[in-house]
Amino acid sequence: MANTRSSNDDNPFAEERIVKSSESVVLPELTPHVFLSNIMRISSNVDCQYMPLVSVDPISVALASSNTILGTITNTSTAYINYVNNQAARATMVISVY
Repeated sequence: MANTRSSNDDNPFAEERIVKSSESVVLPELTPHVFLSNIMRISSNVDCQYMPLVSVDPISVALASSNTILGTITNTSTAYINYVNNQAARATMVISVY
């Protein structure tokens, strides 16, 4: 489910998106804001501890977009954003409108 509407009708550049998904979604324009502490351990979400993966080394990651490949992150300070940027460049995004 996705709805897009202008948050302010007088400003054509302001936009609000309401998105519901069973997976983590990173919109293309938000990829510069992705960093490792955004990614939480699943087990920590259950009890609301919200522990980031920053202490896990190395990290195996994959994106759910087509044409992407599995990667291993050994230097968590910079490698994660580099991996996301490289995979975003390879990915084929498909938008379904119902």
